[in-house]
Amino acid sequence: PAGPTRDSAAAAASATTATTPSPAPTSRATFAALVPAPTAWRPASGMFVLSAQTSLVADGAALDAAALLRGYVRERTGARLQIRSAAPTADTSPTSIVFTRDGADAALGEEGYELRVGGDRIEVFARGRAGFLWAVQSLRQLLPADRPLAVGIRSGTLRDIPRFQWRGTMLDVARHFFPPRQVRRVIDLAARYKLNRFHLHLTDDQGWRIQIRRYPQLTDTGAATEVGGGTGGFYTQQQFVALVEYAAARGVTLIPEIEMPGHSQAAVASLPWLSCDDVAPPVPTEIGLFESSLCPTKESTFEFVDVVIGEIAALTPGAYIHIGGDESFATDPAQYPVFVERVLDIVRRHGKVPIGWEEIGRAAVGSDTIVQHWGTDAGAATAAAADDAMIVLSPASKVYLDMKHDETSPLGWTWAGVIDSETASQWDPAAVLPDVDRERIAGIEAPLWTELLGRPAQLDLMLLPRLPGIAELAWSSRPPPWDDLRVRLALQSRRWTEDGYAFTSDSAVFGD
Repeated sequence: PAGPTRDSAAAAASATTATTPSPAPTSRATFAALVPAPTAWRPASGMFVLSAQTSLVADGAALDAAALLRGYVRERTGARLQIRSAAPTADTSPTSIVFTRDGADAALGEEGYELRVGGDRIEVFARGRAGFLWAVQSLRQLLPADRPLAVGIRSGTLRDIPRFQWRGTMLDVARHFFPPRQVRRVIDLAARYKLNRFHLHLTDDQGWRIQIRRYPQLTDTGAATEVGGGTGGFYTQQQFVALVEYAAARGVTLIPEIEMPGHSQAAVASLPWLSCDDVAPPVPTEIGLFESSLCPTKESTFEFVDVVIGEIAALTPGAYIHIGGDESFATDPAQYPVFVERVLDIVRRHGKVPIGWEEIGRAAVGSDTIVQHWGTDAGAATAAAADDAMIVLSPASKVYLDMKHDETSPLGWTWAGVIDSETASQWDPAAVLPDVDRERIAGIEAPLWTELLGRPAQLDLMLLPRLPGIAELAWSSRPPPWDDLRVRLALQSRRWTEDGYAFTSDSAVFGD
């Protein structure tokens, strides 16, 4: 396409209303309401009709995407589309969706894609598996919330390339435990809006949530409770692998986090020899910061870290392991950087890229480390970037999803401010750390801490409608103005309802 053109989002709303019965399309969709907004798109005359007779043509890197689209179409329309591996010229179906690498522009990279929608064929061009998967998420948003007999998709061309390589969200399952089915719901929501990183905060003072075979005490003791005194829980290694695979099938890399040396009271309560005084504290069930630390001067501590990192590294093909590192108030300040540097080396020896909260920038982190800026130690994050580390932006005042939507919200904190959807999505990533070169910014991640959140519906209320807006900021190279995004977020709410997600009636999106 020569350049971006957009119908108004309001026009997109009217274009999705039912019209005539089958075989004519009973639902019509355009690209105007997509979130994130695509890089460029141009409508054309005509319409592609998706029906039960439509075939999917795919092989190789596109097969996973075709299978995912088939599932979404069946869920929305009841149609059972067939996947064929035949070359497009051999296709005799009345309409087809063809996934192909042939002719894909090299500039698309691994995650970009193009859609060309004609009267009898949609062509999906991508150079890598991720690009095909993100194209499917765009097509998914064109499927209606009801179950029409046929779906009309307006003809046109779309080109879409992400702004940042790192687009993520985080879920804290340590403070409150959420079973796998609830975690899958969050992963699916992330994938829907083309977020490619899902950071799972597995351990903290109030809970240890991942099975470590060498140390069963970690879950016998550390997983038995949660904030508020509930029964807690943990993921077996088999369950964890299933979550990794579920995410990967949708183009999302799951990143496990094991907090250290601070935020470690559940670990120390389970294995008292991890502390410097060999005393076992209780696993707390209240909210707060606790004076906990793995002992940085014992070799047994690093043997423990090596075992834990080794078992987790073996469970995930993903490139990353997060080591925490924040708010280690009980760790000897002189020993903290020594501890961090040794742990970074352990992660590397197990073949993974280490990640840590910005405080690890007080150590010599190196160029093969990712540092996550969250807001209290910008100097450490800036120092890490000067040491050639990449930076992920999670400024608490913009993307901490445990903050209230507004002053009247019953859920959430206000210590980082009140964050409505406009605040969460309308900020300049380049201005957050002004002394860091833009080339060092890997992307954006929105954390959801759960000290105050114990039910799945509460997760939904904090994620929606803010997370899709943050996803647009991370994906779109030229994000449209707020008035445009606001309308598109409101349009998305019907899909959230149909899919069983609760959402907050954010006045910035829906009005007073």
